[in-house]
Order: sequence, then C-alpha cells, then structure tokens
Amino acid sequence: MKTSIAVKKTRHIGRKALLSALAITGTVGIVSTVQASGCGYQCDNAYYTSRVYFSGGYHRCNDDARTVRTAFNGVLKLRYSPTCRTTWASVPSNFYYYYLDHSSYFDPAATGLRKRNYNQGGWMLNDAGFFNETCAATSNSGFHCTGLY
Repeated sequence: MKTSIAVKKTRHIGRKALLSALAITGTVGIVSTVQASGCGYQCDNAYYTSRVYFSGGYHRCNDDARTVRTAFNGVLKLRYSPTCRTTWASVPSNFYYYYLDHSSYFDPAATGLRKRNYNQGGWMLNDAGFFNETCAATSNSGFHCTGLY
C-alpha cells in the first residue's frame, strides 16, 4: 500500500525531494520498480478487465483500481490503476449519454492532446507521465468533465 501512495506523490512533489525522502526510509528500490512498471502504450485501447502482460506477468488493471475524479454528482468517474498506470471512464449502464470523451494530454494545461477514446467507457489510456480526464454529455444536462488526473 505504501508504494502506490508514494508513486502518486511523484505527480505533486519534485522527484528529487521524493527520492531523498525515500532514501531515508529505505524504500527507494520498491518505488523505483513500481514507477518503472505499468503497461504503457500497450494498454491504450485495451479494456480494463483484460489480462495485460507486462513486467514479467499478467495483470488485470481493475484489480487495484480506484476512482480518482468524478463529475455529474459522482455518476461519471475517472478510474485509475496504480499497477498499470492507466485510466478509463466509468459510467453506470443505466446512465444515458450521447457523448463520452476519455482524453490523455501531454501537459496539465490540456493543450497537447496525446490520445482520445470516444464513446468507449472502460477502454484504457496510458497515464504514466500524462494527464487524463473523462467528459460526457447527456441530452438534457449538458457537458460534464472529471478534471485532469
């Protein structure tokens, strides 16, 4: 559990500061292995329940997934897997939407589009070093976005 928390902190504090703190606690080796793993680009457009081979074994990205952002009163969710380092859109089956956009950006200003999935809830995008979000539109409530993660 400690490794997933440490990995996420690399997005919010400097790499040097994190490695210094980890060197003191003796957990550098564990975090480096987790940071280097993940399925990367091979997970782009793979379904989140699929078995994906990377780091010497098969993994299901939904096994350790958590919701990291929500919109539209929690109905629209951006899910994240620390092991796979991927995100995907999640909407309930009874939620009617006519547009779903799961996007990955090179920069936090959401100006450098890397890849996009339209109308495909559950299809993953690599999140290792990128900023991803999910947006959906309904016929009567407009356009909603989870925000970048």
